[in-house]
Amino acid sequence: MVFSSHIFLFVFLPLVLLVYYACPRGGRSVLLTVCSYVFYGWANPLFVVLMFTSTCIDFFAGRAIARGDPRNRGKQYFPLVEGGPRTRAQWIFLVVSMTSNLTMLGFFKYFDFGAEYIEDIIHRWNVCHGDVSSNAGVATFQTSSICDDIQ
Repeated sequence: MVFSSHIFLFVFLPLVLLVYYACPRGGRSVLLTVCSYVFYGWANPLFVVLMFTSTCIDFFAGRAIARGDPRNRGKQYFPLVEGGPRTRAQWIFLVVSMTSNLTMLGFFKYFDFGAEYIEDIIHRWNVCHGDVSSNAGVATFQTSSICDDIQ
């Protein structure tokens, strides 16, 4: 499903908007998350596994970053002050989140290019005649922005 397809414009989007505005405010984030999984999983259900992995990493990293503030030890969360001091643990979780997202993006965006390039070199040197290329997908920056916004 793509944004310009009829099924998206006339079925998926109106249905999601209808359910979104009928849903209580507390459940809207969960609804949009599930609908995002359906949208991206429509093309290839394995993308859901990739998105879920990325979502989990960023969710737990974001919680760890928020809990790094001494005021956020209880049940109530205070927003972090922009430009305020950060602990070493907060920086480590930010780096883990960004590194995992950029690694997934780099792999799924450029692996196929690299495999084709290596395959071309192998064929030019007549080292082997097998097919070295493999399929690759895409990843997004969307979940990495969560921890960046929290930080």
